[in-house]
Amino acid sequence: MLEQSKETELYWLCEIFEDLSAEFQSQAFIHCLLELQKKYPDLDMKQDIEYAIQSIEE
Repeated sequence: MLEQSKETELYWLCEIFEDLSAEFQSQAFIHCLLELQKKYPDLDMKQDIEYAIQSIEE
């Protein structure tokens, strides 16, 4: 579903990615974030991706 979002929609959704990462603790979610970062390089999602990875490791 996130893969179908437009860049402007993702800009606003990024606000809750940390919460989603903590809840999901999912490799699939990390993969989705990485793909979205490739698709929309102007969105700075580096911290969101790092937090998602840390959520799984804890």
